[in-house]
Amino acid sequence: MAYQRFKRLGLFYRAAGGALRKLYEEGGGWKSAALAPAGAPPAAGDPHAFHVPGTKRGVVTWRGTDGEVWLAERDGDAGAFKAVSPSIKAWSQYAAGDPFGMSLRPHPLTKSKKVSRNIVYHGVDARVYQLWCWNADEWHVTDVTGASNLPRAVSDPTLCTYAKDQNGGAMLNIAFLGDGGRLYATWFHGRGWGWVSPTGQCQPPVPPGA
Repeated sequence: MAYQRFKRLGLFYRAAGGALRKLYEEGGGWKSAALAPAGAPPAAGDPHAFHVPGTKRGVVTWRGTDGEVWLAERDGDAGAFKAVSPSIKAWSQYAAGDPFGMSLRPHPLTKSKKVSRNIVYHGVDARVYQLWCWNADEWHVTDVTGASNLPRAVSDPTLCTYAKDQNGGAMLNIAFLGDGGRLYATWFHGRGWGWVSPTGQCQPPVPPGA
């Protein structure tokens, strides 16, 4: 997974044996380095990387061989990546697929001034979960499937935002493939969760693998 920070491109990938590596631009060429955060297990799936707006922090998240969701964060260009497991911190479900992460600027209704880190994934119970925090130590979990009263997920969820909602804040949007081959989109608008099934409304062909 690639991310760009200050006009420099970084690529994270899973190598043989589950080792995480980074490819990055420097001095007009490309270099390679092992991620190897202390205390974290090898990757069981592909990593996903993102950048925290307004900072020099690069973040990468992945599913470990222990079934937990892991995150490694580096402050600036110096020092090693430090690892934490948001799913362990939040007492969340084991992951069945690859997590997807994104930073989100604070929503006016939350009354917070901090940029949040958000990770979505589908658990071994086929439910979609959101892990989120405003700092590296206090992780929380939302059972998105339960909060939105949605069906079981059969794919990894993906995450995006609208620039602004009716309250002037970025709105979190999660999309995934559910039972029966329908695509679902669910969103958090500051006060609760809403959802829609685009395929349920327009009846297109069922996606492959559903």
